[in-house]
Amino acid sequence: MEKVKSFTKKNIIVFVLIFLCLGFGLGNKSFLSAQNLVNLTTQMAINAMLSAGLTYVIILGGIDISVGSVAALAGVCGALVARENPDASIFVASLIWIGAALVVGALCGAFNGLMIAYFKVVPMIATLAMLNMARGLCFVLSGGSSVSGVKSNYSFLGAARLLQTADKPTGWIPIITIFVIVAVFMIVIMFVIVAVFMAVAVFMAVAVFMLMAVDMSGNGLRLHVRSMGMPAFGQMA
Repeated sequence: MEKVKSFTKKNIIVFVLIFLCLGFGLGNKSFLSAQNLVNLTTQMAINAMLSAGLTYVIILGGIDISVGSVAALAGVCGALVARENPDASIFVASLIWIGAALVVGALCGAFNGLMIAYFKVVPMIATLAMLNMARGLCFVLSGGSSVSGVKSNYSFLGAARLLQTADKPTGWIPIITIFVIVAVFMIVIMFVIVAVFMAVAVFMAVAVFMLMAVDMSGNGLRLHVRSMGMPAFGQMA
């Protein structure tokens, strides 16, 4: 019984989400339809990507309230760059758009990191400043309106869908959903790799420290314990 209670407490958010979905499904039959689920995955794709990166920031004890404005700024800059390259193919168009957005996001993230790590500004204040700057730049660069004039080639990543059928000629599986799943998976893998690398580095440092305490002599191998003033031990013939 205690294990059930502990499991319920640890996963209370998941149970609440399940109950909400069941409640909405009972209240509106179209909520759990395939069409609505496809629309939900498309609408939630950007939030899922932002929350995946922000999760590790919160785990490490930080906070970043500028992610929404930075994402908007990256989108505006990507659209402006895309508008200047109207004849690019789908592959090149995707690289241009994603590259421009990554550069903008990296610059904004570098600013936040510099203010927090070097100048010791509180994360809430630093990211609040970034939020207002990114929002202002969005307004200035876009002229206060949506960016228009972008060719249809650039809509592949955000609007195209796979698995076209007679019932759904536009497709069932959004490309943006697949892209987000792959991106989130890569973020998780990178975090795990960094954690494993740090663990291996600590283990190797401890091993090197222990080996430095070992004295090789003609009589054998002696391990010296000097920190407590204890005599040497572990002599082997």
